[in-house]
Amino acid sequence: MENVRQQVTRDCAVVMIEPVNWQTGALMSSSLISAIGEIAHENEALLLVDETNSGCGATGKGFWAYDGVEADYVTFGKRTQATGYFSANGSGIDFGGSEHDVELLSEIK
Repeated sequence: MENVRQQVTRDCAVVMIEPVNWQTGALMSSSLISAIGEIAHENEALLLVDETNSGCGATGKGFWAYDGVEADYVTFGKRTQATGYFSANGSGIDFGGSEHDVELLSEIK
């Protein structure tokens, strides 16, 4: 974790992680995600979790692969059939897709 701590300083605005390597299926542990998130928040950086390839329960861990400290943003797409993001700052959910994509997502859940 020391290498992450050295890279994430007060000059860093956002730390983005992808909890699943879509090519290999390797999944980050909850403890690693939490440790990275804590380092980000200690340095006043946002934590963005990219669930574009891993949403909708593809990992067997629930709807998202992400499990750890609270993320500031969670992005989604591809497997969810709609693109967008969730925001922890109260701005809610933004869907970047069409109304048709949102209807597909409601059928998936």
